[in-house]
Amino acid sequence: MRKLVISTALSLFGLFAFAGNPPANYPTVNGVVKKIDLQNKQITLKHETIPNLNMPGMTMPFVVEDVQILQGIQVGDQIHFAADQNSDGDLVLIWIEKTQQAPPNNLPQVNGLIKKIDLPNHQITLKHDAIPNLNMPGMTMPFIAQDTQMLNGFKVGDQVRFSAEQNTDGDLVLVWIAKAQATPITDLTPVLCTGVANTSPKTNIEVEVRQDKYSTIRYEYAEGPYKGTAYINSIGNMSLKKDGIHFLYQAGDGNLDSKLSFEKVGAQIQNAKFYSFSAGMNFAPVQCAFQN
Repeated sequence: MRKLVISTALSLFGLFAFAGNPPANYPTVNGVVKKIDLQNKQITLKHETIPNLNMPGMTMPFVVEDVQILQGIQVGDQIHFAADQNSDGDLVLIWIEKTQQAPPNNLPQVNGLIKKIDLPNHQITLKHDAIPNLNMPGMTMPFIAQDTQMLNGFKVGDQVRFSAEQNTDGDLVLVWIAKAQATPITDLTPVLCTGVANTSPKTNIEVEVRQDKYSTIRYEYAEGPYKGTAYINSIGNMSLKKDGIHFLYQAGDGNLDSKLSFEKVGAQIQNAKFYSFSAGMNFAPVQCAFQN
C-alpha cells in the first residue's frame, strides 16, 4: 500500500486543493459526504474504490490536515476527492471538490460575467447576454441565489454560463451556474478595466473596450448623496496599435479622445493606464483583464 511519509508534501497538496486543482499522479474518486467533524479534523465519505490505496468502496473517515480545503463542502454533497495514507496508517484527504451540478434540461444556458457577489443578501450580479426564457435582452442585473453554496469557487470577473428563471414574486432566480471555458485571446477579445476617477465626489469607473462595437465607460458615484448612482457613456471606436507586448487602444489622437495602454504578458494584463478627459484621468492606473 502506497504511503505518504512527508507531511510537507501533504501541506503542498492542501494548497493545490485550495486552488481547485487535483494533485498529479493521484486518482480522483467519487464520493458522498456523510459527516464533517472540523474539531477533530475529520471527514467521513461514502466512496468508490480508491485505486492507490487498494481500497474497495465503503464508508470511511479521513484525516483533514488543512480544514480550509473543506470550505463550501457540506454533508450530502456529491464530491470528487483524492486521498493517501500517512506513515501512521491514517487515511488523509489531500484534495476535494464538489461534483459539478448538471444544467437544467428545460432552461437555456446563457453567457455572463460576474460583476458582484453579495452572499449576506443571497445575490449575484451578472452582466449577461439575452435570456430567452425570460424575454430579457442583454444587460446587467442582480439575481437571487437561494443556495449560496452554489457560488463557492466563483469570484468577480469570472466568465460564466448560467440558467435563471423568475419566481412567483417576480424575482430573478439563479438556478445553475458554471465557469465558462476560456477561449483563445485575439485582437478581438474584449478588455474590461476598473478604476477610480479622482473627482469630487469620487467616482468608480468601468471601461469596456470592444472591437465589434463602440467601447463604453460606466461611472458610479462612490460617495456622497448619489452614491451608487451609475450611468454609461460611449467612448467611441477604440482602434488597437501593438508593439510587441505593448498595447494601445485609442479613440483618436486628440486630447478629448480616450486611450488605454497596457502590457500583455501571457494571458495577463499588466501596467494598465487609462486616459479620459471627461473622467479627469490622465493615464491613471486601472485593473484590466481579457474577457475570454
